[in-house]
Amino acid sequence: MSLRRLLQSLLCLLMFAGFMSSAQAADAEYVLGPGDIIRITVFQNPDLTTETRVSENGAITFPLVGNVDVGGLTVPAAESRIAEQLRTGGFVLQPQIGILPLQIRGNQVAVLGQVNRP
Repeated sequence: MSLRRLLQSLLCLLMFAGFMSSAQAADAEYVLGPGDIIRITVFQNPDLTTETRVSENGAITFPLVGNVDVGGLTVPAAESRIAEQLRTGGFVLQPQIGILPLQIRGNQVAVLGQVNRP
């Protein structure tokens, strides 16, 4: 009976690990766009942690560096862009940036004319 319980626990652990890696892969492939709300964290700099919305022109406002264009970038590319601006501005020597999409934009559709079924 204990062998069966061990196998069940192992199976659950493997399923959880697979779920976590697929969620990380989805974040890596997601392209940021207007309307997205993201949380940006800088390792060992909690005062720079911020939540912001990507503007219609694809920019965000980040402390110390100002406007940063992240629209059309994947999450890792946006992390690199913010890190580079913090580094070149001399604000953080070796910035480690984390971006977490909190709310992604919905696809909006506009329909003109008469509609039979909404």
